[in-house]
Amino acid sequence: MHQEFRRVVPAADTAVLFIHGIVGTPRHFDDLIPLLPDTVSVHNLLLAGHGGSARDFACASMKTWEQQVEAAIAALAETHQHIYLVAHSMGALLSLEAALHHKEVEKLFLLAIPLRIALTPAMVRNSWKVYGGNIAPNDHAALAAQRCCGVAQTKNPLPYLGWIPHFLELFSKIRAVRKLLPKLTTPSLAVQSMKDELVSPRAMDELRRNPHIALLSLPHSGHYYYPPTDKQALHEAFTAFLTP
Repeated sequence: MHQEFRRVVPAADTAVLFIHGIVGTPRHFDDLIPLLPDTVSVHNLLLAGHGGSARDFACASMKTWEQQVEAAIAALAETHQHIYLVAHSMGALLSLEAALHHKEVEKLFLLAIPLRIALTPAMVRNSWKVYGGNIAPNDHAALAAQRCCGVAQTKNPLPYLGWIPHFLELFSKIRAVRKLLPKLTTPSLAVQSMKDELVSPRAMDELRRNPHIALLSLPHSGHYYYPPTDKQALHEAFTAFLTP
């Protein structure tokens, strides 16, 4: 279900690397990948510890995720002239950091960049619903969170204790990327959701300080859920992003 996806197009000069967020899944990009031209190579990364159990996730680390992104970019750069990164949440942080070290990365398309965190009651409710698995058919935000959760849930609380260091690593990564952000010169589009249950609106203030980052705000979207009107705007922006 949560699987890495690769499409190598012989003689393609452009490759797109997708990077999901913490406790996320490559499936987060299911609606975007079909918008890519057939002439573009694709690598939809599955970060270590994702796609398996809660215990698997506890055994992963931020360092491993950084190394995966670095290795994926290096591999694509061997055979492609142009590399674009498309990422969500923590994946966006990893992408911003990687773009500073890899001149081969030409453009960034970033969703829900968590430069400032604001944990809301909605996030707590949705997380509890995903944990319990009891979600109403019309609860779109919770269903989207469930669909985008790349780690199998367990009723045993012990494995979740091993998650704490990873979220501490995430907070450290947020602080590090905020400091690095002024140095970014890679053309980027940041798509921020105005009803995000996790990312504070103050993240927009951080992004506005860099002239190389264009902003798109989705007024009705959350961290995972994009209602139809916002999804259309997202898809239009992604299609324009792909245009050389």
